Amino acid sequence: MRRLLDDSDSALGIVPLPNVESPALETLLRYAEFEAAGHGAATLSAFSAEFAASLAGAALTEALVAADYLDAASVLDVLCEAVTARLRGLSASQIRAELGVDADMPAGEEEAARAQVCWARA
Repeated sequence: MRRLLDDSDSALGIVPLPNVESPALETLLRYAEFEAAGHGAATLSAFSAEFAASLAGAALTEALVAADYLDAASVLDVLCEAVTARLRGLSASQIRAELGVDADMPAGEEEAARAQVCWARA
């Protein structure tokens, strides 16, 4: 993968992998290189926490998409755990705001749906 980055058109920031941008691939490589270096479990755990905390917004989303597309299971697990931790305890509206997602239902329809499904009350 490192060779792909070195050979990519740096002016455009494009790597010949569909669904994967160069910055996201570089992020995954940083994790993979650390993991491959054979550090102990405690060191890897600390690095994983720091690695996940360093990503936010679009960078986190792009890294998740790239890890999923490349089937990079270990880094995908770390990133998913980070997203889960960030969203835990938030209401649906807070999650939408955190992820930048617009409500997909008009307010009246959402309330009607919540009335029909008791666990959807927030």
